[in-house]
Amino acid sequence: MLGNRSMFEAFFTNGSYYFLIKLRTGKSDWEIAKKLIEKYRIITIPGEAFGTRYPALRVAYANADERMAEKGTSRLKKGLQEML
Repeated sequence: MLGNRSMFEAFFTNGSYYFLIKLRTGKSDWEIAKKLIEKYRIITIPGEAFGTRYPALRVAYANADERMAEKGTSRLKKGLQEML
């Protein structure tokens, strides 16, 4: 789905509508989240807001139909590949 897992590690939860991506980078998760919004139109929440002690992003997919989820996932993947 997201491709090259050497850049990140994804954690999925049971019964939730979000997942957490642990980023393998020295960059700030706030910086990455801001660029994802500005350049790729993907809204994520920096993991620091949830108490992570490492760069991470929380991604929600609650109201996305399959087509929109695929488009969003493609933009997220492209953004992460270009920034990490």
